[in-house]
Amino acid sequence: MELNPRSRTVAPTEDKKAAASKFHVRFISVRKRLCDPDNLCCKFLLDALRYHGFIPGDEPDKIELEVTQRKCVKGEAEKTVIEVSQL
Repeated sequence: MELNPRSRTVAPTEDKKAAASKFHVRFISVRKRLCDPDNLCCKFLLDALRYHGFIPGDEPDKIELEVTQRKCVKGEAEKTVIEVSQL
């Protein structure tokens, strides 16, 4: 049986102090039609941030999570904006 490469961070944080601090992660979904709040899921994106070393983990003591959505303005493309900041 082999170790699943996704079970650990691909790019571990070099700075030990940064790994011990808490991060604020904000997902902003920009959509033509707003969806129900319970359908606005960011689990895949949050896991990707963790796997690639942008955040040390997704546990409540390591991140503050905020998920919002807004309608596109005329001519704006749909997108998801991800903001990560250290607290």
